[in-house]
Amino acid sequence: EFQGGPSRARRDEARVTLNNRGVMLLNKTAYEALGMPAAVKLLYDEDRRCIGVMPHDARHTNAFPVKQKDKFHNRVIHITSFCRHFGIDVRRTVLFNEIDIDREGMMKLELNRTVTIGKTSG
Repeated sequence: EFQGGPSRARRDEARVTLNNRGVMLLNKTAYEALGMPAAVKLLYDEDRRCIGVMPHDARHTNAFPVKQKDKFHNRVIHITSFCRHFGIDVRRTVLFNEIDIDREGMMKLELNRTVTIGKTSG
């Protein structure tokens, strides 16, 4: 059973993807829900396969810069080193379903709740 929906997401829904090059993409709604930070820190729960994304002071060594991708307000975070460290291997672009932000402002992205949306290479 295909767990995804239509390719076009509603503009008011948070949308986060992760590609095979370790690039996380947040749409405008997801970025705003996170508090529009200049940088984030990343956490990982190996048992739940859940990535935590929290706003963070850009001056810290574990801060990942959040960069504007295009004129459409999308943001990117390059997390290759994080993925390599935790053995997160995404072969094709995945879309996170059921994005949750807890009371502490952490966005929870469960790898077990993704749908593959990227094309196969080759």
